[in-house]
Amino acid sequence: MKRPLNPFAPSRPISPGQFVGRHAEIRELEAALAHAKRCRPRHFLMTGNRGVGKTSFLDYIRRKANGTIDGENFSFLVVDFAINKKTTRLDFARTIQSELDSVLSKHAPFKEMLSKAWSFIKHIEAAGISYNGGDEKPENHRDMYLSVADSLSEIVEKVCGDGNSGIVSDSGYDGVLILIDEVDQASPDLDIGSFLKY
Repeated sequence: MKRPLNPFAPSRPISPGQFVGRHAEIRELEAALAHAKRCRPRHFLMTGNRGVGKTSFLDYIRRKANGTIDGENFSFLVVDFAINKKTTRLDFARTIQSELDSVLSKHAPFKEMLSKAWSFIKHIEAAGISYNGGDEKPENHRDMYLSVADSLSEIVEKVCGDGNSGIVSDSGYDGVLILIDEVDQASPDLDIGSFLKY
């Protein structure tokens, strides 16, 4: 009896059309998205050996969340990026900023709001404050992630809110889904757990 060919290979994600199985995980994902759509966000962590399809599953999740795969009608704004051992807190914040800006700046009402929401990054860069680890003070770590969390909260409220934010949104987004790949490569100085907590 021939065994089926494993389509997964390290560093070579497959397309969602080839993705089969993982039914329990897909149901859990759909439940998490449905909860987030109703203002009950969840975190999830995916682990597994190299080459078992984690990145391919993240691609499936991204497409499911942004509505390009049939099923429950989801329309999340997806921020999807990978980190490595050299990623700093400032790199992390800039990546989230650029991902959100690339999508939301297409909507005129959000341009000014985006500039204000991420102004703390400009202040950090102008002051020459380093967030590269080593000489950082613990309170700076907390302040950086609190600023990112505050900015994300403001953006989510205005993009996905009910219109009480002062911006009438025609974006139609259910929320913001942040997918972070290669978290196991993060340096301890990045302290990714603190970001997720905030």
